[in-house]
Amino acid sequence: MSSVLLQPHLARVRRRHWLVGASAATAWALVGAAVLLLCGAWLDLLWELSPQARIATSVLAGSAGLAAIVWGVVRTLGDAVDRRLVRRMDRAGRCHGQVLTGYELDADPPAATKGPAAELTRGLARIAAGRAADLAAVVRTAQVVPLLPLRRAATAVVVVAASVGLLALLIPDLAGTQWARFARPFADIPPYSRTKLHVEPGDTCVVFGDPLEIVATASGTPVEQLEVVLQSADGSADRLPMFPESEGRWRAAVARVTRSAFYCVQAARARSPRYQIQLITVPRIEQVTVRVTPPAYTRQPAYEGPLPPDGIAGLPGTEVRFHVRSNRPLAAGTITVVWSGEGGRQPAPSTAPTTVALQPPAAGSSEVTGEFLVTGNGRLSLAVTDIAGQSSQEPFATTLTLLVDQRPFVRLLQPRPQSLATPEASLPVYLSAEDDYGVARVELFRSLNDSRPRPAALPVAVPAPRRADQQLTLPLADFRLRPGDTIKLFGRVEDNDPAGAKGSESEVITVQIISQEDFERMVQVREGLDELLRKYEEARRRLENLAETLKQLEQQAAEQPPDSPVAEQLREESQRVLEQLRRESEALRRLAQYKLPYDADNNLSHHVEKLAELTDRMAEELEKLLEQTDLHHDALARQLKKLSEELAADREQFQQQAMLPLEMLETVFPLMVDQSRFVVLVLRQMDLADRLAAFEGTDGRDDPARKTRMRDLEQEQRQLREELDALLEEINDHATRLPDDERFETLRGTALHFVEDVRGSGALSAMAEAETALSEFAGDRAHAKAREAAEILREFLRECEGGGMAGAAGDCLAFQPSLARNLGNTASQLLSMLGLGAGSGLGSGVAGMGGYSALRGGNVGLYGGPLGMGGGDGAGQMAEARQQQAGRGRGYGDDRPGPAPESLDTAPGTEAHGAGMGLIPAQYRQRVSQYFQRLMDELGE
Repeated sequence: MSSVLLQPHLARVRRRHWLVGASAATAWALVGAAVLLLCGAWLDLLWELSPQARIATSVLAGSAGLAAIVWGVVRTLGDAVDRRLVRRMDRAGRCHGQVLTGYELDADPPAATKGPAAELTRGLARIAAGRAADLAAVVRTAQVVPLLPLRRAATAVVVVAASVGLLALLIPDLAGTQWARFARPFADIPPYSRTKLHVEPGDTCVVFGDPLEIVATASGTPVEQLEVVLQSADGSADRLPMFPESEGRWRAAVARVTRSAFYCVQAARARSPRYQIQLITVPRIEQVTVRVTPPAYTRQPAYEGPLPPDGIAGLPGTEVRFHVRSNRPLAAGTITVVWSGEGGRQPAPSTAPTTVALQPPAAGSSEVTGEFLVTGNGRLSLAVTDIAGQSSQEPFATTLTLLVDQRPFVRLLQPRPQSLATPEASLPVYLSAEDDYGVARVELFRSLNDSRPRPAALPVAVPAPRRADQQLTLPLADFRLRPGDTIKLFGRVEDNDPAGAKGSESEVITVQIISQEDFERMVQVREGLDELLRKYEEARRRLENLAETLKQLEQQAAEQPPDSPVAEQLREESQRVLEQLRRESEALRRLAQYKLPYDADNNLSHHVEKLAELTDRMAEELEKLLEQTDLHHDALARQLKKLSEELAADREQFQQQAMLPLEMLETVFPLMVDQSRFVVLVLRQMDLADRLAAFEGTDGRDDPARKTRMRDLEQEQRQLREELDALLEEINDHATRLPDDERFETLRGTALHFVEDVRGSGALSAMAEAETALSEFAGDRAHAKAREAAEILREFLRECEGGGMAGAAGDCLAFQPSLARNLGNTASQLLSMLGLGAGSGLGSGVAGMGGYSALRGGNVGLYGGPLGMGGGDGAGQMAEARQQQAGRGRGYGDDRPGPAPESLDTAPGTEAHGAGMGLIPAQYRQRVSQYFQRLMDELGE
C-alpha cells in the first residue's frame, strides 16, 4: 500500500528518474552501437569484409544498442519503486529517516483498535506522515535524481561523435568510403586506400575475339605492383600482371576476349571498382564511307568520306558508292531503299523498295561495296552478313534527298526600276545572273516607246559560271532620243541543265527621257537642303585651303634672313600661290553665279561674290609684289601676313553671316519636315475614315468585291499605323540629337512632349483595332475605330496650327534678326519641294498628300550630265562630289562609280549586289524556300 500524502512528490521524482534513466540508456546504446560499427570499419580496413560480414556488423551494432536500451529500462524500472525513491528523498534532504518513517506509517498505518491509546497512535502516525510530506516538498527533485548518469552518457556520446567528426574532417575520403560500404553493403565500393586507381575503359563491350587493353593510372601512395583480376560468371578468376609506364600509368592487354567477365585492378592494399566486359558475337558495322559523284554538268567535285549527318543528297543521276567495313569476315550485304516519290512527290501505291547487293572484293574480306543512282527521295537502310550467316543487329539508316536544279535568277541593279535620264546621258546598266550550277546564256532586252524588245547576247565564260556579272553602258546620245521617249530594259538568263535549259527574266526597268532643265530641277528637289549647304561649304573649304597655303608660305619667308633677296625657289612657290588665288577666285565666282531657287541663296550669294573679289584683290597685290626685282624676305613676309589677316577677317564674316544661318536651318529642318509629315498623315487617316463610311451597315454580307476592297484598306490602315509609329520614333531621335544649347531647349521639349502625347492618346491602338476589324470584315467597327483615330490625331493638328515643332524651330531661326532675314522663306520652299507644307512658324504652305516624295526617298534613278556649277577645269569640290556620286559625272542618284561611256560595251568582273533572292546563295535557295513555306503553313494553322 502506497502513501497518499507522499504520492504527488513521488510522482514528480519518478518522472525525472524515468527521464534521466531512459536518456542515459539511449545514449549508452548509441555509444555501444557506434563503437561496434567503428570496430567493424577498422576490421574492414585490415581485411576487406564481405557484404555479409558488413551486414552482420551492422546487425550486431543495432542489437547491442537495443540490448543496452532494454538493460537501462529494466534497471530504471527496478530503481523506480516507492520505497527506494523515498529513501533517496530522505538521503537527499538529510531528514534522518523522517521521510521514510512517515511513508511507512502512512502506507502501513497501525491496526484499527479501540481505546485512547489506539487513537493516540493513529494521530501520531498522521503527524509523522504529514511531517514526511512537508519534508518531501522541501527536497529538490534534482537532489533526489541527479543528472550525473545522463551527463556521463552524454559525454560518451559527444566524445564518440567528436572522434568520428574529427576523423571525417581529417580523412574525409576514409569516412565517406567506409560509410558507403556499410550503408550499401552489396554495392561495389572498394575499401579505403591512399592509392587511387583510375581504370580505362571501365564498363565496355568487346566483339568476340577482339583484344582488350586495360590502362590504370595510380595516384596517391605509389604502388610497386598492379594486376588485373578477371572473374568469369562461373566464379573462376584469372590474374594478369600490369606493366608500368610513365606518369603512373600501368597497362595490361587481354589478347582475345571470348567470354563475358568482370574485372578490376588490384594492388597490395587497394583495388578499383569492378567493371563489366560484355561480349558481342554478331557482325558489327565499324565504318561506312560513301563516294557521291554529282552529274558532270554541275562541275562539282565528288565527295568521299564519312556519311554526311543530314544524309545523302544529290541531283537525278548522282552516283552513290558505299564502302562498308565490319569486325568479322563478311559474305554479303544489302542496301534497301524505300522510295517516297521523285522530286518530292508523294509515292505511288505501286512504288516498291529497291535492294542493292553489296559484295566483298575477295573471299574472307571484312569489307563489302556497292553503288546505285539517286532517282528520288527515300530512306536507306544497310545490313551486312558474316560468313557464319549472322546478320548485323545494329540499325544503320540514312535519308536520300533528291535535289532540284533551281531556275536561274537575274536582276538589274542599275538603272533603278523607275528612272529618269537626259538624252545625252550615258546610262549605266549593271546586270547580275546566278544559278546553282551554271549560267549558260545571258541576254539584255531593250525597247523604245513600247516597240518590240530587241535582245543583245552578253558574253558568258566557258565553262558556265555560277554567277555572271555584267556591266555595260548605253550611250543615249547615239540613240537620238528626245524628251518624252521611254526606254524599257529587262534581262534574261538560262542555265545549263542537260534535261532542258530553264530560264527566268528580271523585272522591267522603265527609263523616261527628260530635258536637262527638268533633270537639274529634279536634282534640286532630291537634294534640297543638302544642295544648298554644299554650295557654301565648298566656299568655306576653299577659303580654309587658301589660308593654310598662305600661312605655310609666310612661315617659309619668315625663316629666311630678312634683308636677303627672295630666293628663286621661294619666288616660284609664291608664283604657284598666285595661280592658286586666281583659280580660287574663278571657282568662287562660278559658285556665286550658280543660283538655287531659295531665298537663302539669293540673300547669301553676294557673300561668295565678295570672297571672289577678295581673292582677286589678293592676287593683284601679290602679283605686284612679285614683280619687284629687289624683293626681300621681310617685305614678302609682311605682305603675306597682311593677306592672311584680311582672309581670316573675311572668313569669320562669311562664317557668321552665311554659314551660321544655314547650319541653324540644317539643325532644325528635320523636325519641321516631321511636323509636315504628321499633318499629311493625319489628312490621310481622315480620308481613310471617310472612305470606310461606305461599309457601315454591310456586316454579314458575303460579297467578294467588298472583302477584296476591305483587305486593300486593311493594308492601307496598317501602313498608316506603321508610318505613324516610325514618324514618332524619328521625331524622338531628331529631338534628342539637337545640340546642347539653350536656343534649342524649347524645340527639344516641344518635340518630346508631342511624341509622348501622341503615344498616350490611344491613336495607335485605335488604328490597330480598325486594322483588326478590317481583317475580320467588320465594317461598322472598322469605320468607328478609324474615325476615332482620325479625331484623336485631328486634335494634334491644332497644336501644329498653333506653332508646334515648326513654330519652335522658327523661334530658333529668329533668335537673331540677321538669321531670319537671310533665310527668308527658305524653309517653306524646301518643304514645298518635298511635297510638304511648311505649316506654321515660318512662312505659309499647304500640306500635300504625297509625304516624302519619291525623289527624296531615292526610289527614282536620275541619270544626266553635270549641273550648272560643275564641269570645266577647276570645277568646285561640290560638283566633283556630285559627279562621283553620279558615276563619273554621267549618272545622278546612285553611289556606284559609273562605267566609261562606250557603246554597249561590257566590263565583266564588277561585283553586283541586290536584294531579295539575290542575297541568298543559289545553292541554299531551295532550303530557304522550304523553310519559309513550312513557316507559312505553321502560321496558317
